[in-house]
Amino acid sequence: MKKLPFLLAACVLANTVAAQSLMPYRFTEAEQRESDELAQDDAAQYAKTGSSRFTFLRQARNVTASEMRDVYAANQIDGEQRFKGKYVRVEGTIIGFHSGVGDESSLTVGDLRSSFGSPVAKFPKGKSSALANLRKGQRVAVFCDVSGVYVGTPVMRDCRMQAEVREEALTTLKSRLGGFLEGRVADAEAAQDFFMIRFLSWPIGAVGLCAKKAVQRCVYSESLLDGRNRPAKTNDARLEELKGKVYADARVSTYRIVDRLYGSKFAGAVFPEISSDEKLSLERKDLQY
Repeated sequence: MKKLPFLLAACVLANTVAAQSLMPYRFTEAEQRESDELAQDDAAQYAKTGSSRFTFLRQARNVTASEMRDVYAANQIDGEQRFKGKYVRVEGTIIGFHSGVGDESSLTVGDLRSSFGSPVAKFPKGKSSALANLRKGQRVAVFCDVSGVYVGTPVMRDCRMQAEVREEALTTLKSRLGGFLEGRVADAEAAQDFFMIRFLSWPIGAVGLCAKKAVQRCVYSESLLDGRNRPAKTNDARLEELKGKVYADARVSTYRIVDRLYGSKFAGAVFPEISSDEKLSLERKDLQY
């Protein structure tokens, strides 16, 4: 019976350690700022092109309304093979509006030189408000599934305006990354995005990153400042050396966190370039986050 308190204490300690090892990662202020900027950029890029570096976002073929109209006008069989059943982002000028049964609405998009055979974009029930502030002659982009051709007119269904798609993509991006950082979703794409966020916001001693664009950064250290605390001129080789150090340190540090959240097998698959010697040196007692 004397051993019972010791065993209970050991169980409590083991459970505490296990719980700590599954603690979610919390962004620093700089990382949160970088994460928000990247998510905004990715969502905007997706809304403008229909494509994304993330496979969990549904990729859309980017086409103009005039191009779709002309393909169907030249050969409906070719048009069906190219577009029917496809998810598309269609950009064009509003030619007209149509009210359907119930709350269904649609608009015709094309160009001003010819309206005949221009694609019709049908919106689901409850989406009429998205069209209320639009006007003929306005340039728009819609995301739709192509149903096919009807009496010479390409018809698209389940359409959404570009702004709605952008907001949905932004919400999805943040949700996926949040689930990954909480240890709920072993997502390799989210892991790579996590590394990019840490790299772009990574400080090492006197070395810091200064932003120019979301994916291009410049690096300076205190030794590269002139007497008035302004970045001094330096050669490209020195900047590349500093960026290389930041990249390497951020990569290993991110590997540590991913290893702690999901285990070494998953971390190794995401970061295969981490050397065996580096992996051996990653002791769990050194993990900080």
